[in-house]
Amino acid sequence: MTRVTNSFLLAVRLLAAGLLIPAVAGGEDAVQRTPVRLAAVPDQPLPTDEATVYRQDFEGSLTGASGEFRRGPGRWGTGLHLQMPDGRYDVDAAAWDWERQGTIEWWVQPRPAAQIWRNQGWHYFLHVRPEQPDGFQLDLWRHPLTSLRLSASRGLAPHGPIDQPPERIEIDTRNLDIDGWHHLLVSWDLRGDRQRIWLLLNGSGQQLCVPAGTFPPGRFASLEFGNRPSGWQTPFIPLDGAIDALRVQAESVANRLVEE
Repeated sequence: MTRVTNSFLLAVRLLAAGLLIPAVAGGEDAVQRTPVRLAAVPDQPLPTDEATVYRQDFEGSLTGASGEFRRGPGRWGTGLHLQMPDGRYDVDAAAWDWERQGTIEWWVQPRPAAQIWRNQGWHYFLHVRPEQPDGFQLDLWRHPLTSLRLSASRGLAPHGPIDQPPERIEIDTRNLDIDGWHHLLVSWDLRGDRQRIWLLLNGSGQQLCVPAGTFPPGRFASLEFGNRPSGWQTPFIPLDGAIDALRVQAESVANRLVEE
């Protein structure tokens, strides 16, 4: 009952703050979704290659962590534990040259006692903040309907976690191991006649295709992990768990996929 009440109160506060943006009428007609999977899920720390613009294993010096956090056991070696209520990890992305395609992948282990894969609360994983007001924006969170949800939108105006834009991907999380580490991958390619966006969980997920021009290519200001996007006038929306083995690349995941 408490979790349901907290979710309802968050919805009310988002409505009061005017942070809900309605889905575009008819937008679903222009969206295509297909199942995809990785040829192989990484079984060791991700290497740095020529496409890599950022890599963090949380073993050495650390900047960008704030609120309640600590270092602790990771997927390999040391990880970053983002704790209640305000733990977060932010990365400055302004200098990276990855306007039209990119991939962000990392490992997460939500605190087992929180059972966030199955409960009815919101938990934020990632906010990709555009540099320009009308830029391409991505938000990844666990939705109260027990799904992992990635939404794509235009501009800094926030899509609150109960908004349902047509440009979204959802993956059921109810059967996930609540004690284990899980591999997350978000990717996009805004080139060509169809713009493509991917969400994969433990190597399986979906590709979303939208018409060219739906989202404008542009630089990003920051990547924000583990809590509500900075500047949003909403309650904290914590991941409440650990992250590790983060890698960002200036190319899409397309060449690593196989057909289902």
